[in-house]
Parts: sequence; C-alpha cells; structure tokens
Amino acid sequence: MRAEDLTPVERRVRDAFSRGEKLDLRVGDPPDDEPANSDGWGPERVVRGAALTWLLRDGSGYAPQPFEQLALAYRALGHEAAAGSTETFNPVIFTLDHLLPVIGLGQGTAFTPTAGTQWIGYLLTASGRILATTIVTGVTRSLNRR
Repeated sequence: MRAEDLTPVERRVRDAFSRGEKLDLRVGDPPDDEPANSDGWGPERVVRGAALTWLLRDGSGYAPQPFEQLALAYRALGHEAAAGSTETFNPVIFTLDHLLPVIGLGQGTAFTPTAGTQWIGYLLTASGRILATTIVTGVTRSLNRR
C-alpha cells in the first residue's frame, strides 16, 4: 500500500495519528454509530483494515512492537513517566546477560519473562554461575600448580 492509495478519511486518520490526536468519525446518532449498522456508512466514515495496518507501520514497513505502541500512546497523552523504557529486546544480549553473572548488560532486568520462559531464565542464570565457578576453579588450579 502507498500513501496515494489512501482514501480522504484514511488520510485524516494518518494525519491525526502522526500528530498523536484523536479522530472522531461518529455522526452523533447512537444507532447510526453502531458498527452493526455500518452498511449505511458512506466512504467518509469507512477505513479499511489494510489501511489501518499500513498506518501503524512507519515508512520503511517496520511494525512497532506492542510495548513501543503502548509507550507511544502514553507519550501522546502526556504521560512520559508511564511510557517507561523504550529499549528494544535483544535475545542474544538477554541470554548473555543471564549467562555472564559478573557483567550487567541491562537486558535481564529490563524485560520480565512470562511464566513459561521464566524457568529458561533461571536455567540460564544457574548455567552461567556454574560456568563462572568452573572457570574460576580452573584458573585457580592452573595458578597453584606453578
């Protein structure tokens, strides 16, 4: 989809979204505003689902992650503190952060795993501590032999 393919109402949605503003397409009559009665809506009120999906992406086709979308909504409402960190999740760094107990890379504390993956985090942390202990023991024995 391209910007030229948008209908006038979809352009209004795009402009309001980019400014962080609300766009009200209701006519003020509750029965007419019900989605169940959308057959009578004209083109000035209909926004295609494909257009909404496209509008949620940036120009390069990148779709923001759910947390980024939530943070954007909080910022649009003026709640900067509630927006929190916008650090993106990096699974490799997250794994290294759990495997290397001495180094704090920030990923282990920035993202809370769900119940199922929480055990993987515990396993990675325990493996990292065992690895660190083994390395320290090997280095200590190597130095004591000399």
